[in-house]
Amino acid sequence: KFKRKPPFRDSKLTRLLQDSLGGNSRTIMIACCSPADFNLEETVNTLRYATQARNIKTSATANKVQTISQEEAMKLKRENELLKAEIEELQETIRKLTQEVTEEDLERSVAMIQHERSMRS
Repeated sequence: KFKRKPPFRDSKLTRLLQDSLGGNSRTIMIACCSPADFNLEETVNTLRYATQARNIKTSATANKVQTISQEEAMKLKRENELLKAEIEELQETIRKLTQEVTEEDLERSVAMIQHERSMRS
């Protein structure tokens, strides 16, 4: 069986993510974009890459273990519980951080961007 190359461009990012993008996994990609004029080219490239990655179709299959000891099962269940707790904690942190962004914060960010633009001119 030949391993098919994922249908998107070669890049350092692709190399880093090749197991996630073309492997037996479910992957979430977050593309960070900037509204600043001086980041326009980078933002466009990021969106193009994210679009190409989004269009990749893979089919994940479950890796099943036939036999597992009781001790291993308990260890995996405990690890699963810890990871679920960590996910909940991170989601709560995200909720708090996004709730704390005020109109004043946004105005300050816009002012900083405008100041940067004027310094470059």
